[in-house]
Amino acid sequence: MNAAATPAAFALLAFCIVTEVIRELCFKSAARRAGGRPRRYAAALLREPLVGAGILAWFVEMIAWVMVLQRVPLGIAYPVMTLTYAAVPAA
Repeated sequence: MNAAATPAAFALLAFCIVTEVIRELCFKSAARRAGGRPRRYAAALLREPLVGAGILAWFVEMIAWVMVLQRVPLGIAYPVMTLTYAAVPAA
């Protein structure tokens, strides 16, 4: 672990935040588009392409997050990552 995080590491951290916001917006949009029919909701949700996009964003973010943790101490990276709690509702 590198104690002196570089600007590139913080750019990767910003990428994680943006990717997480995209993921949450994909899941929310897919849930809205799937409709409100309780019996067919799961089937409708599985047919939504935004669910796949959200899962892909989740996978990309997971890889980027591991790369962040290799470069930035957890005590810095995790608090910065909580910016998503403000960014998701703002988006």
